[in-house]
Amino acid sequence: MKKAEDWSANEIFTKIVSRPDAGYDVRMKTTLDIEPELYAAAERLAQAQKKSLGQVVSELLQRTLGLSAGPDDASATELERRNGFDVFPERTGPKVTVEGVQQLCRKEGI
Repeated sequence: MKKAEDWSANEIFTKIVSRPDAGYDVRMKTTLDIEPELYAAAERLAQAQKKSLGQVVSELLQRTLGLSAGPDDASATELERRNGFDVFPERTGPKVTVEGVQQLCRKEGI
């Protein structure tokens, strides 16, 4: 375990404000490499929703990963856990089968 004198100011701040009773919402600033078309789509979505790009990306990640943003966020749900593994909701749309993949390969000449 780290000694208190070895902690950076940022680590100390995060430890203090990330306590559940602190009443602060700790956000992480980072740099990501994403495809230009994904960035542009997220930026358009942010403008349409009158939100920041960070808010939109956070919400998309929360929904995709099945994480809840908080007690009043009804759109995101926790993943069910079975035997220590996350169980994702059933996907909609056509199911992928070996026959379907083989048919697509033949169609594409692969």
